[in-house]
Amino acid sequence: MRNPRWYLYPLGMPTAQRQPEAPQNAAIGGQRYEVLETLGTGGMGVVYRVFDHVTGQQRALKRLHAPAADPQRVAALEREYQTLASLDHPRIIQVYDYGIEEHGPYYTMELLEPTDARDAAPLPLTAACACLRDVATSLALLHARGLIHRDLSPTNIRKASDGRWKLHDFGALTTFGPSSVVVGTPPAIAPEVLAGEPLDQRVDLYALGALAYWLLTGTHAHPARSIADLRSCWARGVQPPSALATEIPAELDALIGALLHPDRLARPTTAAEVISRIEAISELPEEALAETERLAQSFLIRPRFVGRTRERAQLSALLASARSGAGAALCLRADGGMGRSRLLDELALEATLAGALVLRADAGVAQQPSGVARALVLRLGDHAAELVAKLAPAYPRALGRDVLRNTGALQRSDTIEAFLLEASTHKPLVILVDDVEYADPASVGMLAALAAVSGEHPLLLVASERPPAGRTTVLSLTTLHRHCRMLELPELSRAETFELVDSLFGQAPNRERFAEWLHERAAGAPLYALELCRQLVARGTIRYTAGVWTLPVERPSVQLPAALGDAMQLRLAELSEPARALAECLSLQQEPPSSELCKLLCDTSGPTQALALLAELARHDVLVGAPDAMRFSSAALREALLRGMDALRLRDNHRRLGEALAKLTKHTEPALRMQAGWHLIQGDDAVRGADMIADVAADGVTLLQLINDQQRAGAIIEAALSVYARLRYSLYRRAPLLAALAYAGYSEDRQWSERYGDQILDVLEGLTGASSARRLRPWLGRWLSVPAAMLGAYLRYLLMPRAERPYPFWRLYLQLCGAVTSLTGVAITCLDGTRAARIADTLEPFSVLPQWSTFVGVYQFCRSLEQIALENQPTASAMFDTLIARFQDARYYPTLPRNARSMFLRPLYLARGAFAVFKADGRAALECADALDAVDDKLCAMAASQLRHLYHALRGEQAKAAPHRMQVELHAAQFGSAWQVEFWEAPALILLHLSTQNTVEATRLVHRLESVSDAVPSLRRYQRLAAHALMLTRGVPRVVERLAAEYAQLEPRSYIGWAATMGYVARGYNAIRGHAQAKRICEQALSQLTEAHREYVALFLILDLELALADAGLGDTARALERLDAALTRFARCDSPLLQASLHETRARVCWQAGDSAGYTHSLAELEGHVRPTGNPVLIAKYERIARLATRGQPSPDATHSASSSLFPPAEDPPDVETVVETIEPRQV
Repeated sequence: MRNPRWYLYPLGMPTAQRQPEAPQNAAIGGQRYEVLETLGTGGMGVVYRVFDHVTGQQRALKRLHAPAADPQRVAALEREYQTLASLDHPRIIQVYDYGIEEHGPYYTMELLEPTDARDAAPLPLTAACACLRDVATSLALLHARGLIHRDLSPTNIRKASDGRWKLHDFGALTTFGPSSVVVGTPPAIAPEVLAGEPLDQRVDLYALGALAYWLLTGTHAHPARSIADLRSCWARGVQPPSALATEIPAELDALIGALLHPDRLARPTTAAEVISRIEAISELPEEALAETERLAQSFLIRPRFVGRTRERAQLSALLASARSGAGAALCLRADGGMGRSRLLDELALEATLAGALVLRADAGVAQQPSGVARALVLRLGDHAAELVAKLAPAYPRALGRDVLRNTGALQRSDTIEAFLLEASTHKPLVILVDDVEYADPASVGMLAALAAVSGEHPLLLVASERPPAGRTTVLSLTTLHRHCRMLELPELSRAETFELVDSLFGQAPNRERFAEWLHERAAGAPLYALELCRQLVARGTIRYTAGVWTLPVERPSVQLPAALGDAMQLRLAELSEPARALAECLSLQQEPPSSELCKLLCDTSGPTQALALLAELARHDVLVGAPDAMRFSSAALREALLRGMDALRLRDNHRRLGEALAKLTKHTEPALRMQAGWHLIQGDDAVRGADMIADVAADGVTLLQLINDQQRAGAIIEAALSVYARLRYSLYRRAPLLAALAYAGYSEDRQWSERYGDQILDVLEGLTGASSARRLRPWLGRWLSVPAAMLGAYLRYLLMPRAERPYPFWRLYLQLCGAVTSLTGVAITCLDGTRAARIADTLEPFSVLPQWSTFVGVYQFCRSLEQIALENQPTASAMFDTLIARFQDARYYPTLPRNARSMFLRPLYLARGAFAVFKADGRAALECADALDAVDDKLCAMAASQLRHLYHALRGEQAKAAPHRMQVELHAAQFGSAWQVEFWEAPALILLHLSTQNTVEATRLVHRLESVSDAVPSLRRYQRLAAHALMLTRGVPRVVERLAAEYAQLEPRSYIGWAATMGYVARGYNAIRGHAQAKRICEQALSQLTEAHREYVALFLILDLELALADAGLGDTARALERLDAALTRFARCDSPLLQASLHETRARVCWQAGDSAGYTHSLAELEGHVRPTGNPVLIAKYERIARLATRGQPSPDATHSASSSLFPPAEDPPDVETVVETIEPRQV
């Protein structure tokens, strides 16, 4: 009769065996895991067989019981999962997912065969020795990492599907050193454990001896029923296994006896020694070369994380803060190969164990519109489907019907942002983004929005990126950086490199000398150091034999890769040809790798081959992560794949990927269809690819949204257009692509408008009959020429072969309207009124149509924009009022889609609101903002925030203006076109800051425009004007004279722009006491203004101020006060404390200079009444400085000019602007 079976269950404590009924159709992890049956249970928890609905595979799921989920047991489960997740060994069970529910924490793992070593014993000699070797090889890796299993019992050894044995249940895991806790199965507990001595690897080797005894005899060497029985069992000694079983050689008896020796010093010292002796005794065949390499790789893949102590502590502190409700955002910056991804891996594991919901995306392979946002929500659906299902009804625009896997479900990254914030209120959320510099603008904007409010939510956002050296930092990234802490990763120190070597090769001899060489060669780069070790193992310089490593005694002399990229190429050379081809295709894709796509890429070989190739890529550490969340192990590896393809191979891989995407995206969103088309063009299937892109381009509304979200759309459209031009396809087929380039020129990069603008207009004019109408007008008249030309255009369309006119004729007119609108928008951002007029004239023949016609509406809209380019605000304002009413009236422009009307309403409302701001009509400005909010469009929401920002800025309410400016920045980052935002806002702010002499804010704005002004010449013009105005304020005579001479050459082409510029010149003369010249310039400028222009009081305040200061400087104080009082009368109904404060401040100074104490006191009181309510500390400080004038003595004769000092005196010297001017001068507009 066998001895009683004593062991620790996988759940942590001995208990009677029982098999309760599995819950009927129970679900764990939201709806992800469906319970199929109960595999085992104990007093601490239960193990289920489950079906994973995400991967489509069966797993084992280990969960603690809720009553048993005390902190110590939860910590043990977390430690067990953490250890297993860090190991990648063929003889150790693999884990996948960790989660926490109200019933207790759980994790999923590989599902093994039901047979364990307890039921298999006794085994034949060869089978037993093979099992012992498998276990010893897993112990070799643990011991190399400084870990002790401590519970090596028969129940913790289980057969895998390949017939080999795997070690599992790491709940008793500990490290080398002292331990006061006695843990393990009694027959396998070593004497030193009970004695409380420091523990090392020989504790596990003792248990390995006990396991060997059981496998060979079916009994325990020390059949202790409890820990109390152990000492008596040890005293009785151990019978040799050969006394209980036949055919056991004496050498094996001796090995088992040595392993079970009470004195640890008498036992073998390493698992490698045990493996060597077992192979010699049993004559086991040597491990196959592939298996040996796999075992060696297990030491090199995911070694123990070393160093980064400061950085890990900082991330842990941020995680703890986020869990308490005060989140944070951090940008992790380091060069490639410095361990950014690995540090995020460690943070993800720590956060998972802490109960947070971890979402991760790789921006390097998620570059399609809202790609990162899409990946994050899909991960949320995978890991918290129940939560997603609960929140989905409140976010219909963020999620589609299938919230788990429908990649076409995500619509808008701004609603996704709100969705994620809502999710964080249910469970702390950790968002990790690799290589954020590659993310699309919409996704970066969403991340910036999350970062901006992270401090108010249980949310931790960490984005990694490379330093920006050699690349341009786009606005969206700049906005993200503004809301993130920055953390730089340094190189590994020498001590940390030694720690890395120790984690790889354990106690191998010569490791100190080898670590010294490795540190010098790799320059502290951990990934390069690891790749060098891989190469030395592959070349036999470092050898792994039977669980032990041998390092070179001298410095390696073999030729090694000179850089990380070269090392990656050598690693890729180890792949089979099909596996490398698959990896190359995936490296070209802008979506995260998916098993579905891989199956399509391996269509000829079948899904089984695809899974085998993915397994090979995982074994070589090319792809990491679960099957539902694969990613490249490093950006350097992906770059090596891209660089390693020659032209022919690159073309073939593009074609394969394009064909796979065409099948995958047949019925999904346009962005992926455009990607498929682009890959097909690059893969020499140009016609098919161009047709796919043209189909998307033909739907103008969808295309416009697509271009708004994707920076590369213009390049993709141009590629398709080039194909059509090369094949001499008809203009009807090219028209959608040309119109699409016009959209891209406005929303993405104006180079497309400049490069193709004339061609776009010529083609669309010809196809729609606009040019014909112009030619026919002298003969048929204005009224008949249009229908005749349109009829002729339609007949020409009908005469074309059907294949050459694949789209309805009426779409040409929509494309013409859209192209003209977009091209006009680009022209006005350059303040090029002449070009804006020429573009608008394209639609002039159609102006004879009824007023409700879409042609007429678009034509009048473009004409109104033309007035903005000419800076003729009064005329434009009157046109805006009419157009807004018509675009809101469904009776007008019936062929214009409803969602396209927002494209017209946004600039109309924005311009009218801006005009209201500078008329100091706050109510009208806010009404425009409310109207923009009512248009359900993210660009309109951005415009509404712009108006509110301008409104509060004009009132001096900086605290109220700041949140709206932040919203503008966040919207702009999502939109991806900063120049559009700055075009509408920067000139207004520059004029405001200069008029009120806020030199600090004006200088900051000058520098801010440096990043976007190259894209918009008009911004360069305003930037230059602001820099000159700041220089004029400094009062350097030679500068004033030079700039005054330059601006004297200007003609008053624009009353507003010219008059404001003359005000800055006058300010310069006042600054050098050239008061007569200042007075002459101001009076000349004011004489040019009509009553309509004078309504824009905020823009002409500078003329009133400088003219009054010039009079005071000339000694005519009475005239100066008269001018200021007249200005105050005009400003009496002005909704701007800032502007009125400017006048009262100047009046107080002039009164003080004149000795008018009553006037000074009155103006001072008025000034206080205007600045106190704003709560603006700068304005209040300004008032207090003016108030201190009363404490001074009699003013000096030169004190009059003190009135022209800045209303916003800087706390420190304003940033230098000469360097900005120097960079602007050669490129002045």
